[in-house]
Amino acid sequence: MLKVIFYLKAGKANKKGESPIFARISYNQQSITMTTGKSILKESWLFTKNLRTVLKLEKEKVLKHSLDLFQLNIEKKFNELAKVSSDISPV
Repeated sequence: MLKVIFYLKAGKANKKGESPIFARISYNQQSITMTTGKSILKESWLFTKNLRTVLKLEKEKVLKHSLDLFQLNIEKKFNELAKVSSDISPV
């Protein structure tokens, strides 16, 4: 089963104090980590429970939408590859 988890790298905050959001993509006990190109304040990330709760700020809503599209595209590409080959690896 394909699994996508988003997390912050708080130690790499930019000048605005925002931390980059990374994605860990796992399948068959193998995983790869990649950046999403998005960032958020650590306090906002924690307050919204990793953007899972009701979002009030427009920036958070747009960011959540972007991450949802990111995950959807990963799953779409995975499904396309699964149709061609049964030997799939995230690496």
